[in-house]
Amino acid sequence: MNDFKPEWYSKLKTEPLKEKTFTAAKMQAIEKEAAGMTMKTTGRRTRWIPAITAGIAVLIVVMGLLPQGSYTGWIRGILDKTGDPIVSTKPTPQPKPPVTDPEPDDKPEPNEEVPLTGYLKDQLPFSTESTALSLTIHDKLNNKDITIPSNRQYVILQNFNWLDLEKSKAGGLDSTADAARSDSSVIIRIQENDDTFEIPYWPNTNTFEWRGSHFYADSQVLRLMQGLLAPESRLGRIDRLEEQARMEMEQGTTESEVNYKSDRLAVDGKDINGWEAELSKQQAGSSLSYYDDSLQKIESVQEKDDDIIALGGYVFFESDRHTTKDGVKVGLTPDQVIDKLGEPNSKTTSKWSYRLGDYLKFHLYFDDGKVAYIALLMPL
Repeated sequence: MNDFKPEWYSKLKTEPLKEKTFTAAKMQAIEKEAAGMTMKTTGRRTRWIPAITAGIAVLIVVMGLLPQGSYTGWIRGILDKTGDPIVSTKPTPQPKPPVTDPEPDDKPEPNEEVPLTGYLKDQLPFSTESTALSLTIHDKLNNKDITIPSNRQYVILQNFNWLDLEKSKAGGLDSTADAARSDSSVIIRIQENDDTFEIPYWPNTNTFEWRGSHFYADSQVLRLMQGLLAPESRLGRIDRLEEQARMEMEQGTTESEVNYKSDRLAVDGKDINGWEAELSKQQAGSSLSYYDDSLQKIESVQEKDDDIIALGGYVFFESDRHTTKDGVKVGLTPDQVIDKLGEPNSKTTSKWSYRLGDYLKFHLYFDDGKVAYIALLMPL
């Protein structure tokens, strides 16, 4: 069966144009024309770039030189719109702060900050309890340093602890009067790690100098300093024997429970109370004084007949002119003492002590195998 096909159907099957219009030659002509247009546009834009750049540079320089004000604001507005940062070479002036009077310094001077009251330890720039402390003495007069034994340094530090600045003050002695004195002080140097502190000490008056004033040291410091600075003096010899006995007692003593009657332990018929009353009747034979922290008052060293000296609760007898009822005196050997008086209640090589009541009140000090001192003690 043959289908009917109209004439237009045959035309649709043919090309729309009998001849091709977009030939290769046409393509080349279009590309050449397009290239020419690009070069013209680029050339015109390139010519404007140097001019624009120069204009912006001029504006930046002008803005750096001109002061800020309303008449330069429109220029800055234009530049701000371009997004370029504005760098000003001239700092913005700042208002000066108002001038005020300085605040008064109410902090007192160091010497006025703490009054000379209370205990010396509370005013020292170091702690007397520090384990890092070491003490030496500098003798200015002889230009030499003297070592304080480590087991004796506590004597000075302990005195600092209990030295009452009001009660121990030495009247009439101060830094002004020191200039007229013929004697000289030594320097107690206290070293703590890298720090060094100095406190003057006057041997001839037994005083510490602190902030221009003088304060009496105690009897133990007096004996210690005499032993270090004048070992052959009366107090120097007593200090040597007393310290030797103290060290021996740390190693142990021989004890006895023997009871003695008071008349056997009296010297020249007087006990400690009788001798203190006797010594109080006369003026002190020494210029040395000391602060007794147990009594909280200043006491003087008492001397009599060149062979009796009293301080710190002790009365020392230095010659054989003074004896007990049984004939115990200076110069006897240990065996002779035992024959006359008997065994002591407490015994070391250098010191024998006898009990009277509840206290050891009668003491014998031995040096080179003989009695060097008889001492009576007033217990606290």
